[in-house]
Amino acid sequence: MIETEVLKSMRKAMENDDIDTIKAFFEERPQLLKEEHKLYGTWLNIAVDCGKKKSVEYFLSKGAHIDIDSIEKNPLFAAINWKNSELVSLFMKQDMDLTVKYQVSYGEVDALGYARIWSTPEIVSLIEKRYMELGIPVTEPEQKQPKKMPGRKLSNKKKLDKGVLKEKLAVAIRQAISDACEKTAGDKEEIYAMSFRMHCDAEDVDWRYMCEVIVQTKENCIGSMEKKYIPEEYKYSESNMDAFRPVQEYLLENCIDLDECDEIRDADEEEKMREKLKKQNVQIEKILAETVAELRKKKILVNHVGKEFYVFPYIGEEDIPKDLLSYTKKMNKGLDVAEYNKFIDTMGSMNFCE
Repeated sequence: MIETEVLKSMRKAMENDDIDTIKAFFEERPQLLKEEHKLYGTWLNIAVDCGKKKSVEYFLSKGAHIDIDSIEKNPLFAAINWKNSELVSLFMKQDMDLTVKYQVSYGEVDALGYARIWSTPEIVSLIEKRYMELGIPVTEPEQKQPKKMPGRKLSNKKKLDKGVLKEKLAVAIRQAISDACEKTAGDKEEIYAMSFRMHCDAEDVDWRYMCEVIVQTKENCIGSMEKKYIPEEYKYSESNMDAFRPVQEYLLENCIDLDECDEIRDADEEEKMREKLKKQNVQIEKILAETVAELRKKKILVNHVGKEFYVFPYIGEEDIPKDLLSYTKKMNKGLDVAEYNKFIDTMGSMNFCE
């Protein structure tokens, strides 16, 4: 088992792309190459999470096992999720099964299917090219028509009503908490934290403006906050998302979306529209944070044993919220965030709750 202090020092070396330090460490302790961490997996998994090619190449050169037993352990899927084309390209050269499929909340996906939903066109192209080289059939992505809501407004007529959105969010969050408490009631650990991930810019229209609920126990909170795949409690997310369908429908009807930007042929007008879209998404996140703060005042954010839990902004792959600190403080006012701060700091992560 990888010890915490060893993990912290090696992660720092990997993040700094200090391959000499990494090599020197493992040359003296080759027996540690096969050790794993209970949350972060193998050294290869950890290197992928750090996002540096030299570290990943090093562990592959040392015969690192590419574990494909689950989506959580598959380093290729982590690279796809991080939108790291350099690492994806590296894995395309490895002798690994690219056709393995995993069951996730929105269906069964292989590497290509997962990339089409969560990654970039460049990465999709890399995987498609490798599939063709290996003779793996490349199916065309399903073409979905944008959802047409009754009475959908033109862009210049669309406007978010803050009060209406808060009301819908409050109902959805209450239901999500109730469902999560019910499902964790028999567990040894109660809810420690929750995140509400708004998919404002999802290419897949079925996911656009959907809120993904992430339930975290204390033991696994580090893994999810550091953007590793959500651990076991992710199983609670799918049903919790149903509570947010009315929120999604309201936002689809009243927000500018990606399809409208793509339909604009004038470059300047498209840029203006995308800037409006960006500001709109920030507004949605702000309203979500304010709604959570109001529910906390009403003592709604409690787990099944009556203890208040944290709510933290979801940290995306490349889009760490600009107002992360203010959102965090707003949604957790009255709680001792120093405990959470220390908890995250044990893994050498960023300390953002000061």
